[in-house]
Parts: sequence; structure tokens; C-alpha cells
Amino acid sequence: MAHSPFSALYQAYLEADPALAPFYGRYPADADTLAAAARSLAWAGDRPTLVRDLTAFNRRHGADAAAIANIGRLAEAAAVTVVTGQQTTVFGGPYYTLFKALTTVARARELEARLGTPVVPVFWLADEDNDYSEIGSLHLPTREGVRRFDLAPAGNAAHSAGFLPLGPDFDRFKADVRAALPQTEHLESIWATIETAYQGAGTHAHAFGRLILAATAGMGLVLAGSTDTVLKRRMAPVLVRYVERHDNARQALETVSAQLEARYHRQAVVGPSLLFRHHPEKGRMRVDTLDATLAEEVATHPDRFSPNVFLRPLLQDTLLPNIAYVAGPGETAYYAQMNAFYEVMDQQMPVILPRFSATLMEPSAARHADALPFEWHELQGRIEDLEAEFLKRSRSPDVDAFVADWVRHMHHGADARRAWVAAVDATLVATTESVLKEQEHALDKLRQKLLRSVKQQEETGLRRLRQVSEHLFPDGHLQERHLGWVHLWVRYGPDFPARLLDIVAAHPGGRHEVVRL
Repeated sequence: MAHSPFSALYQAYLEADPALAPFYGRYPADADTLAAAARSLAWAGDRPTLVRDLTAFNRRHGADAAAIANIGRLAEAAAVTVVTGQQTTVFGGPYYTLFKALTTVARARELEARLGTPVVPVFWLADEDNDYSEIGSLHLPTREGVRRFDLAPAGNAAHSAGFLPLGPDFDRFKADVRAALPQTEHLESIWATIETAYQGAGTHAHAFGRLILAATAGMGLVLAGSTDTVLKRRMAPVLVRYVERHDNARQALETVSAQLEARYHRQAVVGPSLLFRHHPEKGRMRVDTLDATLAEEVATHPDRFSPNVFLRPLLQDTLLPNIAYVAGPGETAYYAQMNAFYEVMDQQMPVILPRFSATLMEPSAARHADALPFEWHELQGRIEDLEAEFLKRSRSPDVDAFVADWVRHMHHGADARRAWVAAVDATLVATTESVLKEQEHALDKLRQKLLRSVKQQEETGLRRLRQVSEHLFPDGHLQERHLGWVHLWVRYGPDFPARLLDIVAAHPGGRHEVVRL
């Protein structure tokens, strides 16, 4: 597709621009690079321990037999992982969250077929994030337009999602969402699955993990996260190493970020510290004093501490034998800041694989879109501007000009006709004038009917324009970043994620697609 909604950096990444090579440890993201990453992986973890701990973690999230079996395959010496991750948003978050999970499954399968060794897809719960404005909200399309649903935080929203309970407002929130979902024959079965995922889930992160596993049942997707105390203990060495090398780490990040900014943009700000503390009352707070005393505390009690956006990938690559990360545009950009940081930390950056990206066009919207004089990407913008452009492009017939021309032809030669009638019978000249006036009156009535018809057609077109624009760009946003995928699950049925997986597998390049459902 010629049009791209992405940043210049991400577009350059998709095109494998050689200028980006210094910013990524393993580049470009092709089959040869992935195979080389698998062959050269030097992972220092203990596989039996990893299998034991991941199995316990996933069982607590309701993992099925396919997920547990995939975890067991990590015991093999050559087994590797492909990881993605996302904030643990209520009811699963926007489309791209599901896209990331399915891309990870699809790419793991492709790579396993190529390598002939186990490749396990892992979804990393970003359970230490505390951006509650995103975690606690959901957007759904309704008959009245896109509607936002907000769940009130239970307690201090500054706590990480892995510690934040759903709270007493959840029943109200749940009822509101259910009432807004499509009333299809699939609603009851899908809602029962959602209820099962959320029943007994103590926190946002726990519930989200259970829901993702339910949606991807049978695909072998495995969960991991860093608020689990057992798993966090396996990641303590990288946290300690960061405290010990924080000055060099910050310098590496800042230097590369400045180089990147000279040509593209800096996705994430490099702060004075990449480490946070989980305070029991105040929530997640940045740690500014990084010294030997802190390093000792981190080694002893890693569960008290939390990584920022730059440090979290290194935790993933410490816990798991990981060779690739499935990333969206923003993540791909901040990974471009991290290659030298990985080197300071004695780790190797994974291959960055672009996630599937798409605008999903439902059947009715597709029919209306085909009748509009626009390409899909032109429909993002102020609706007033789109309406004006529609009227300009639609070339509605000029009724007034058409009727005026008809009247001119009618009167052309009228004097000669009057003279002819007068020569035959002068008393009929007045009747001739009456006939001409009746014809003019009839033409004016036709003109009014034509104008009403054209206006009705324009109003139908304008109404369809508004509907399609809102469908493709809800509230002016890219659909995949705004709408909750749960409504598609209800509309298209329990097997929708599996059918979408087939679509994802057929589009490996990361370029934005328009998919007709």
C-alpha cells in the first residue's frame, strides 16, 4: 500500500533502510538475521527452572494444554522465544493488542518451520506500568458513535497494574460494556468467557492475562511478567547490573538518542534513572539514588523494584531465551535508542519484528466506502472539510443549468412560431403564450423535483461519508489504536481470533493493510 500512517523512522525500518543498521543490534529483520540470532544465542538461564516457574505462572492465569506444552518445549537446549508485550488494559485493550499477540504466534510458527527447533510465542504482561488513563478505559463503537467507558481506580492509581485491584466499580463498568456490545448470537458465549477470565482475578494484570489466553486458546501463546515474585527473582541480576552501571547506561542511551534525533525522532526521554520503587502507599516512584546500598537491596528484594521502558526489555531477555520482539511503531522507535545500552549491559538486542497493522473494514462500511470518491486514508480529518471535498468531488448534476438550457431551447424560434399562429388565426396568439408559460411552469416543477432528488442523494452520500470516516478513523484516530477488540470477538464469534491469525500470517511485512472482513 502506497500510503503509510507511520513515522519516518518506522517506515524506514519496514523498508530495511541501511542507514538504520547502527541503531539495531540485529538488522535487517529478515529470515537470515533471525536464523543467525537463534544460532548465536548465549542465554545463561536454567531451563528446568524456567519451565517450572513459567508453568506455575501460566496455570494461575488459566493456561490451556497448548500453552503448557509450549512451555515444556523450552527445556530443549535449542528452544528460543519470540516475545511481545503490552499494557494490561481492561477488557483487552485496542485492536493492536490482539494484533501483537497473533503476530507473535504467527512469526514463531514461521521461524520454527524454518529452523526445525522449538520457537515459543510469549506475551509479556506489562504489569508494572501505571498509566491508569489507558489501563482503565475502553472505547467501543455503538449506534450513537464511539463511546468511552472508564473504570474508576480502586485506591491509588499510581500503583502498577500488577498490584491494582479491579475494585468495587467493576460491576457497574462491566454492565455498561455488555449493554453496548453487539447483540449477536455470539454475545452469551463470549461474555461467559470474559466473565470466567475476570472472576477471581485479583488485579488488572491478572484479569488481562486470563483474557488474552482465553482469546488465543489452542495457539500455544505463553504469558510472562515481572510482578510475579518468583519470576522477578530470576531477573534480579540485570537490575543489580543496571544500578552498578547506571552512569554508563545513561550515557549510552543519551548518545544514541541524540544521533537518532539528528535524522528521525527520539521516541522516549532518557531520564536520570530507569528504576522505580513500589511504594506501599505512594505507588510506583522513581529511584534517584543509585548506589551500592541500593544494589544490595535490589539483589535481596527485587520485587520492590520496577523497570522503565528502556530497562524492561532487558528483563525479558534475561528471563527468556529470546531472539525477537514483535513491536509496534513506537516500540521500534525506542528500541532504536537502545543498542549501545544493551552493549553496556552485556546483552544482545533481539531482532525487532513489526507487528501486523491493519484497518478492519466491516461489510457495510466496505460497501459504502466503495461508493465514495475517496481513498481510505483520505477519510481522516475534520468532517466539515471532508463534506466540502465530497460535494466538490461527487460532481452532482447542475439542475439549474440543465433546466435553463431547456427553457432557452424552448424559446428559441418562439417569435417565428407566434407569427405562424397569427397568420393562421390571430385570436390564438394568446393561447400560444399560455402554452409557453405552462411549459415553463412544468419545467420549473421538474427542476424542483430534480433538486430534491439530488439533495437526497447528496445527503445519503454525506451520511455514508460520516459513517465510513468514523468507522475507519474513530474519533479521528487510527482504528487499531482506539477501538477495543472485544467487540469484534462478539460480532464475529469465538473463532474470530483464529480466523484473524490466518490473515496475520498472510501479511508478514508490517505495512498497514486494509482488511475487509
